[in-house]
Amino acid sequence: MTFLGPLTSIFVNRFGCRVAAIFGTLLCTGSLILTSFANSIGFMYFSYSVLFGCGSSFVNLPSILVIPEYFDKWRNLALGVSFGGQTAGNIIYGPLLELFVSSLGLRWMFRVCAAMVFACVFVVCSYDPNENRRENNEKKRKLFDCSVWKSGRFVLVLVSTGIGLFARSILLIHLVSEIVFILILNCITYVIGNFHN
Repeated sequence: MTFLGPLTSIFVNRFGCRVAAIFGTLLCTGSLILTSFANSIGFMYFSYSVLFGCGSSFVNLPSILVIPEYFDKWRNLALGVSFGGQTAGNIIYGPLLELFVSSLGLRWMFRVCAAMVFACVFVVCSYDPNENRRENNEKKRKLFDCSVWKSGRFVLVLVSTGIGLFARSILLIHLVSEIVFILILNCITYVIGNFHN
């Protein structure tokens, strides 16, 4: 999902946060529906891992980029609440999927999740369709700006974030019942940390 960040940012710069998030939501919904009809693990790897991961990238990045457009004074708190909400969603996600699988079966779990993801279209339609157009009209940017890679801080943050997200995903997948307390603390620290910036 995060490997597509550069491609997603190009798409967002060209079409805006609203179009990118709608595209990502529809891609995620379609991938979940395709996965519900999968007959092989190989097809599931493609439909759920690749397609859903691509769609998630197109939803997550615009959802973060759109926050500064709506918040000036309380921007850091809004970002903290946004990231805290993602963590709270992760707390609920594991047990909810276990409930769906045990009561509905694997195929219907994917279909119910597709319906839940599709509901996000109504939220992302509320994004201001002109937020990136104003910025793009003011200055023309290069398609790829590799100058950021010269910064040691950027590379350090990138590597440490990647390792942290990888470790967090292992906990979310394999230790559902044991991780709830750690994720609650994670949610609180996001909000507090961004409030004081």
